[in-house]
Amino acid sequence: MKYLQKLPLILILIGLTTTSCRDEIKETEASNTSVKEAYLDADEQEIVLGDKIENPYSVENMQQAYQNIMKSKDKSSKTLQKTGETIEISTNHHYVRFWCTSAEDKEKLTSLDIQFSEFPLDREIEEEGDFFIEEDFDTETFEGAWVYTSLLEDFDYASLGLTYELLEDLFLFEESQGEDIEEDDGLLAKATDAQISFYEALEKEAFRITGNLEKELKKNKDNNLGEKCWFFCRGRTQPKGTLKVYNTATGGTDPVVGVKVRTFRWFVWGRGYTNENGYYKINKKYRGDPWYSIDFYNPSNKIKIYSTWLSLSDATYRAWTESKRGYNKTFYTNSYGWRFSTVNNAVVKYRKYCRAYGIGTFNSKMRINVTSGSGKASTPMLRHTYGFIGFNSRSDVSNFFLNNSPLGFLANSWIGYLLRLKLLPDIWIQGNARQGTDGVYYKVFHEMAHSSHFAKVGGAYWAKYISYILTYGAYGDGTGRNAGYCGVGEMWGNYFSFILLEKEFVSKRYGNSWKFEDWYNPGFLGDVANIPDVTISEIYQCLTASTTTFQELIRKLKTKTTQHEKIDAAFNSYTDWP
Repeated sequence: MKYLQKLPLILILIGLTTTSCRDEIKETEASNTSVKEAYLDADEQEIVLGDKIENPYSVENMQQAYQNIMKSKDKSSKTLQKTGETIEISTNHHYVRFWCTSAEDKEKLTSLDIQFSEFPLDREIEEEGDFFIEEDFDTETFEGAWVYTSLLEDFDYASLGLTYELLEDLFLFEESQGEDIEEDDGLLAKATDAQISFYEALEKEAFRITGNLEKELKKNKDNNLGEKCWFFCRGRTQPKGTLKVYNTATGGTDPVVGVKVRTFRWFVWGRGYTNENGYYKINKKYRGDPWYSIDFYNPSNKIKIYSTWLSLSDATYRAWTESKRGYNKTFYTNSYGWRFSTVNNAVVKYRKYCRAYGIGTFNSKMRINVTSGSGKASTPMLRHTYGFIGFNSRSDVSNFFLNNSPLGFLANSWIGYLLRLKLLPDIWIQGNARQGTDGVYYKVFHEMAHSSHFAKVGGAYWAKYISYILTYGAYGDGTGRNAGYCGVGEMWGNYFSFILLEKEFVSKRYGNSWKFEDWYNPGFLGDVANIPDVTISEIYQCLTASTTTFQELIRKLKTKTTQHEKIDAAFNSYTDWP
């Protein structure tokens, strides 16, 4: 990758735009950490590549393997000749790489269901890990990153509008012929048994002449029948499995819902999504064991979870080589994937609760940064708000942060990159396991409640919300300009998140201290919800763009009930209003 994945200074940005916890705004000193050290985290390891591998699927090597088999009078070639069938060895795919300069560039690929790797596909893997730094990483410009894939020979590359390089011509039998499988794209149909048998011999010979046969034998987890069998004996298999995550609050495991499972072996790509039981089935079949990775991308919920501030790709857990039959995984608290799985599930649960309670959700794409740490969180909604604040250029952004923070050097150094790469976050959550599952869920419920509020009021409202926090430091005392925006927002965020927390973890007791939080007393909304003819949905309906003070909130709440005196009594029961 040619972009920073770890940079402590970026934490300041979210601290400056926090909308949830008082202790999030803290001054952080500049760090002299090296670029490579900045990538590393306690639970992340760098991918280290070795030498280039000679590609057995190149047209040149496949043609040579074809000639060798025909000369050797292999049984498969004789069978093919008897049937009068032929296999033409010519380019049907390209090994290609695309230059991505923003998160939107990668979304152009994923929107077409193009799978890709962030490291070259024809290099040895010396050390498996979680992220990759390209050898010619540019610490000054951060221009973008290459991603690598294979596509059909007639693919319209120009239609993507991305810079690309054709690296090698490929002949992939598995992508152009073969048997049908469920939900396939139609490219694996119509191959005869004779053709399949011949191709198996062809592929094995291509691996032999390129020096890859022994390597394939060693890494194949299902091969216990010796070299004669290689990895063809058991045929092509469609991987399937189940993903789970450990729940510290219940002591059991939960299915990881709605995440993408990707597989690839050399240039053959597959994918599937986990269902409500955490079960997935890959849409390709493999003769050899593929690499597996889990992308915390939930298209049904329109969210992407990212592990770092300047990452162009969603958070990924790499399992590397696993059985072609499938891969099962439970993420325990010591796993790199625990925090992503837990946040993902909390978002899924939040949206289900919203449907049950009649609460709106923000349905545009959201970027959620989930980093390691001790439980801080915020919902700046910067991807959808910065235009209202006046972020029309890098200069505007710099001036904004310079005028509102003693740490203006951050803007001059880094904010421009976030804008240019379109990486401004909507939600930031520190989600390590020390908080426990219910602690992470509370943070997610709280921040997602803010996003539901944003869905009602829009960017102009949110800009004033952010402005108050920047001006007065966290929540202030409730008397400053635009304090009502913050008071109404935090009242709702605290109230609704605790309602869901107690609903989700019924066996735990959290007490009533949340009702008296700060000067905005979220318990007031709880008391209003206890009025027989008022529902939580009706409370949410009152959070409009004009609800900028407690007085206006009270006026709107009274339109939902005839028992106005109970609303007044609920408000007056709290004595520390500003």
